[in-house]
Amino acid sequence: MNNDGRKTEQDHWNKIYANDRRLRRAPALSVTTQTFKLLIKPHVRRGMRILEIGCAPGRVLAVAAGMADAPVAGLDYSPNGLEASRRLFAALNLQADLRHEQGPLGDEPQR
Repeated sequence: MNNDGRKTEQDHWNKIYANDRRLRRAPALSVTTQTFKLLIKPHVRRGMRILEIGCAPGRVLAVAAGMADAPVAGLDYSPNGLEASRRLFAALNLQADLRHEQGPLGDEPQR
């Protein structure tokens, strides 16, 4: 398999997030969203700091930010995905420290 279809390759995710996407949180009635909330609810308290690794497009992190009622942080290695996350958080008026990370073999972290 070439790198074009590998989910572990940055180019794959940059292509996914190259198109403009609707800016919204994960659907509240989605099974995935409900399961996520059930899993983390016992562990999340107001004001708690939360980090999501692989945060693009930001929908799950936005749900967590609402649950914690606090700023959150997210890392992603897709610049396009990170930009989608930034647009979502700006549209929802939520605070987040979103950073582009290449991993241990890549470039220095960028804000």
